[in-house]
Amino acid sequence: MFKVPINDSIEILMAKPLTSLVEFLKYLFTGKGLLGTQVQQANLVFPSHLLNENSCISSNNSQSQMDGHNSINIPDTEIMFLPVNPTDKTFDGLAKSYGAFCYLCTILRPESVGSVRLASLNPRDCPISDLGTLSNSNDRIPMRKALRLALAMSKSLRDAGYPFEDLQVPESQTDEDLDTFMQTNIMTTYHYSSTCRMAGETDMGVVDDELRVHGVNGLRIADASIFPKIPACHLQAPVVMVAERCVKFVTDGHT
Repeated sequence: MFKVPINDSIEILMAKPLTSLVEFLKYLFTGKGLLGTQVQQANLVFPSHLLNENSCISSNNSQSQMDGHNSINIPDTEIMFLPVNPTDKTFDGLAKSYGAFCYLCTILRPESVGSVRLASLNPRDCPISDLGTLSNSNDRIPMRKALRLALAMSKSLRDAGYPFEDLQVPESQTDEDLDTFMQTNIMTTYHYSSTCRMAGETDMGVVDDELRVHGVNGLRIADASIFPKIPACHLQAPVVMVAERCVKFVTDGHT
């Protein structure tokens, strides 16, 4: 995360109440302005194997690397560009004298596995959830590449003269410092999935290929929890697909 001029950040809406009023009126009458845009206006999605350990492109641009049907070419990493502080941390002067810009580095296809378990026999008790974040060391490899790429992009902006100042960055680009940074600042993007995954009952699956819960008559699940593996994307569109398929199963009279 970096300091940027307050006028270049959505945080200007908190820093300058009059600006908020102007933007509200602009959106009310024209549908444009800051309130007519989404916070994440751009993102970079890529297969991390195309980058070397220094996050430089190592692709030879071969035809095999352009084949979207080859599973190795499915993106596993995303960097979201956010003109705001997306964390729950506070910084002196933020949203008053300066704004924030963040490269939110994300693993799209983590190998780490978490768990959701019952806390008791009382259905009102919250379940015990363990996200298992970074429990598989393989997830650190694409994350390091994403962090190094984000730092390289920030350097390019600085070199071009833009006033980018460090706000929350790794101590250095060594593996050890990058691992410490990700472990200290790790968070979710709230796109939880795969807790009721589609698989056979003998394979510890929860639903079958028509979304029916194993062993429970008349019950289907139609949300992000049924994915056998996490899709390499934001989950809204795949969830709509699942819901439409569920409607089709029900209306066609499938039991």
